Amino acid sequence: MSEFKRVRTSYSQISTFKECPQHWSWRYEHKYQPTEEGSSLKFGGAVDSSVMAMLEKKDNYMEIFHNEWMETEYKGVKEKVFDNPNINYSHYDFDSDLLLDEDLVTMEEWAKELKLNSKNDPIELFKEISKIKKNKYVSISKNQLTYFNRCSWLSLKRKGPIMIESFKKYFLPKVKKIYTTQKFGNIKSFTGHSFMGALDFVADIEGYDKPVIIDLKTAAKPYTDEALKFSEQLPLYAQMFGDDYDTDLVGYVVLCKNINKIKTSVCSKCNADKSSRHKTCFEQVDGERCNGEWNEKLVIDPQVQVIITDKKEEERYRLMREYVNVAEKMSQSLIHRNTSKCLNWFGGKCPFYSACHENDTSNLKKRFK
Repeated sequence: MSEFKRVRTSYSQISTFKECPQHWSWRYEHKYQPTEEGSSLKFGGAVDSSVMAMLEKKDNYMEIFHNEWMETEYKGVKEKVFDNPNINYSHYDFDSDLLLDEDLVTMEEWAKELKLNSKNDPIELFKEISKIKKNKYVSISKNQLTYFNRCSWLSLKRKGPIMIESFKKYFLPKVKKIYTTQKFGNIKSFTGHSFMGALDFVADIEGYDKPVIIDLKTAAKPYTDEALKFSEQLPLYAQMFGDDYDTDLVGYVVLCKNINKIKTSVCSKCNADKSSRHKTCFEQVDGERCNGEWNEKLVIDPQVQVIITDKKEEERYRLMREYVNVAEKMSQSLIHRNTSKCLNWFGGKCPFYSACHENDTSNLKKRFK
């Protein structure tokens, strides 16, 4: 009989194991990770660091975002973000409406540097390259991909401050007290397995009679009610930290990356907002119709979603029993492949596909210890 092994695990490990035990084994037992990663991880980390600094009343919270969006550091190892060929950007990262005039100049300079001869302006050039990148039958050149990545990075550089300031404007006034930020914790089950976690912050929030354990998220769009109802992360946090703050309230604050824009028209002469279908301004100025031409105006309307619920003791214990069962399988290395996930790992091919099916780890690197 093999010796009983106790494991130290986390929500992310548990959720990965439940999706595919073999994927979990490559990542957490063999300590491999894909050479390439999506932009959302680095971007979300930079936004998160900035918001935490804001909650800690640091004046340089925006500087922190910009620094981390240029270069990150983990366990003393620095990694650049800008011009990192191993970061994959989504087509949805780019939003031309958010760019500044100086950004268009920068994009023109990049196009010249990369010798991308095009009659199109820098935004149209990006769209042209984006179409190439989407077409699996057409090869994208190294310089075209560099331009795509740089422009996407630049757009996210503009999105970040908008999202951070929207948190400050729409959510922070509802916060009456901050108890803690970035708190780490763990709980041990009766079987000896440990479950680790880190909350983002705990706060007294207007309208609630108990502190709320909050997880900050950056996401493409708002969360659904089902995401809150079926969350496993939140009841774990309630179980782990609830007694410390005498609460069972948990929730998400979601900063949406796809920023809403409202297009309106403003009179070029009297600055009145367009409120009719008239081709020119219908406002009366000194007893006469203004007749000014309409200028289009773009209003940025970022979304900050706050969803809060309680996680009662029964639900928390039910989750812990399930987590203990998963931890038991981890401890016994009961590994199998979930082949339904091989070509559908959150919408794409599993990054461990070649390692799993062909014993080829050339597209992987060892994770930090």
